[in-house]
Amino acid sequence: MGKKRGKTAAARTRSRPPAPATAAGPVHAGGVGGIPPAPPLPTRPDVEALVATAAAASARLDFPAAVTALTAAVAASPTDAALHEALAVALLEGGEDPDAAAASLRRSIELAPDVGGSKYLYLAQLAEADPPEAFRLVRSGIRNMRAGLGLDPDGGPLGGAGKGGVGGERRETSTPAPAATGTGTTTASQGVTAPLIAGGATAADGAARADALRHLCSAYCAAAEVLLALAEAEGEPGGGGAAAAAAHDAAAEAALAEAAALGGNDGGVRVEAGLGLANLRLSQGRRPEAKAQMRSVCRALVAGVAAARAATEATMTAAASSHAGGGGGGTDGAGWEASAAAVEPPALELRIAAGKQAVEVGLYRLALAVLGGVVEEEDRNVEVWYLLAWSHARLGEVDAATAALGRLRQVVAEGDVEGVLEEDLVDRLEASLAKGEKIVGGEASDADSEAEADDDDGGGMDTGSDSEGD
Repeated sequence: MGKKRGKTAAARTRSRPPAPATAAGPVHAGGVGGIPPAPPLPTRPDVEALVATAAAASARLDFPAAVTALTAAVAASPTDAALHEALAVALLEGGEDPDAAAASLRRSIELAPDVGGSKYLYLAQLAEADPPEAFRLVRSGIRNMRAGLGLDPDGGPLGGAGKGGVGGERRETSTPAPAATGTGTTTASQGVTAPLIAGGATAADGAARADALRHLCSAYCAAAEVLLALAEAEGEPGGGGAAAAAAHDAAAEAALAEAAALGGNDGGVRVEAGLGLANLRLSQGRRPEAKAQMRSVCRALVAGVAAARAATEATMTAAASSHAGGGGGGTDGAGWEASAAAVEPPALELRIAAGKQAVEVGLYRLALAVLGGVVEEEDRNVEVWYLLAWSHARLGEVDAATAALGRLRQVVAEGDVEGVLEEDLVDRLEASLAKGEKIVGGEASDADSEAEADDDDGGGMDTGSDSEGD
């Protein structure tokens, strides 16, 4: 069967349930895990009021209240597919009932199989233990998203999937793609989706179209991850072997190339596709290529965070000066605060994934740079603190590693924990540091590391040798 495929960090965590969204935005704001928001919600007055109540509850992270309101909305309008999807999103954000969320998503698909792609991607997340089904769902979602952008729904490297549906339904069609259909975008003030192109909005809404295209690119990256799971399964007993795995790898690479091509100069898309390519190379055992790719990804993320912070500071300073001088912006400062908030750094989820992959390939300095920026914005994620501690330990920075573990323990004691981490990993690392043991690969050892620690500095400049960390 040939050389055994490497098992990446992404592969090892694939069996975990999807993490709930941590953003404090309204219902549908950005979706869960980078999935785009749902199609437009209905506008019946009673339903609209319930949706507004759910949006307000979601904004204050009261997801049970959001679920209650949306459950009532579904009862009032049971054939509205978008409401069923909205309920599923609230259930996922609350992280309490994935089975109920899956049922709502299936109902949404049954009601409107050809409208919207996000519900397919949500359901694919929940079906990650069944890669063939997850892949079918992702392909169906991509098909609808392409149609919503006026692209050939059966085009692209994963084309020919046919229309979606629950339970493996595929209804082939030769109908040309419409000029545009109901792709949605979130209006933060209302917490509900508004039509992007169809239903009254115009194709000139470039920002909204770019956002929809970005979500399509993310869907291709998601497809690549599922294809890696399929490739890994081919190496198991009863699998198709190396040739079948290679075919899945080729499809994954084509999906990532499609994402990069559609994204053009979008830095976020380039980073996400680059991370996927590094994951692919690592799974193929092509570690040097994975490492080179991760250098580029991490440097881009560090630069992106710095640029976003600088832009935000400049925006706030300029707007505050204008306000102080009697310029516009309103007496309560809401105008300049909204402008500043619009300048956002790369998504935390993407940065955490990149930090994990950087640790995987031994780029500890870059991992510290990426993950250090994460904890400056969100310091409740225990997995991030562990990765910081591990990276410091691999670099021989015992005091910094001990401090990171101390913060991890404090977060656990305080409750309100983000992320997933096995406690025995923390115990083992603490014990190793206390004994003064060298940290090598996945274990602690008194022996010297087989390779030196990576000396990339926080800005991404190579100043020394690389640690393979194997």
